[in-house]
Formats: sequence, structure tokens, C-alpha cells
Amino acid sequence: MVEHTENIIFKANFEKESTGFSLCTTNGFRRYLLQESGENECTLEEKSKVEGGLRLISVLDANTRVVVGSGANEEFPTNKVFTLDGKMAKKGEVSVTGEVLNCTVGAKTLVIATGSDIKLLSNSFGETDYKLFSTVKSEINPKGLYASS
Repeated sequence: MVEHTENIIFKANFEKESTGFSLCTTNGFRRYLLQESGENECTLEEKSKVEGGLRLISVLDANTRVVVGSGANEEFPTNKVFTLDGKMAKKGEVSVTGEVLNCTVGAKTLVIATGSDIKLLSNSFGETDYKLFSTVKSEINPKGLYASS
């Protein structure tokens, strides 16, 4: 495992219900929930964590999120997208050729961008096995940029 002297935030993601947020950092993944503690006051409660770097996260709901490793943790390589449950246990994974630069998860879709293509995968709602639906080859795309709706 790679030692880091400072903790860099790769990505922050708010949950759709606005009840919490997740952070991907060089030192790992953290999920926090906002708890009301009085009138106009909230406290943060750490609900789950994964040690080792995770670079990307996309949250579908409180029980489904996808993550991509930063390379700092052998369990989460940079060429795989992992589906995790609410307790951060692995439910599934998708491997691609090259480094995953961006990804988003929807109710029935998963979009994965590498430096040379964008893959659209689909599944049955509630399932974790994604099947390749379409691939769009791109010219040089070093940031993995795409737009989806």
C-alpha cells in the first residue's frame, strides 16, 4: 500500500435524499449522515468507511453505490468499477481495458469512461450484473468527460 503524507479529496458526492454525503480520498472512503440534534442544528455521524484510496464514487441510493480505486489499495484497482451495498460490501464488479476516469450509476444503467471509449452497461433493476449495451469510441479523452441524462 502506498503511504500518503496528506489526505487529498478526489470526489465528494451528496446522496439524493440529502441525508448525507460520501468522500473519496487518498486515505480511503468515508460516508457521513447528517443527524438533527436540535433546532437548526445538525451533527455528522460517520456511517461507513473503506481504508485505502478510492478515486470515484457515484451514489444511486442509500443501498447502492459504485466506486473506482485510486491504485493505493490492491482490493480496488483503477480498471474496475465496484458495486457496493449500504454496508460497503462488494456486490459486483465490472472490468474494463485501461483506467476508469469517470463513472455514473442510474437505476438501470452504468456509464464508464476511459481515455479511449465510453461504455454504457445495463441491468435489471436491483441486480448487480451489468451487461454491455453500447460502446462509443472517442478520440483522446484524458479526463473521461461525458454527459448523460
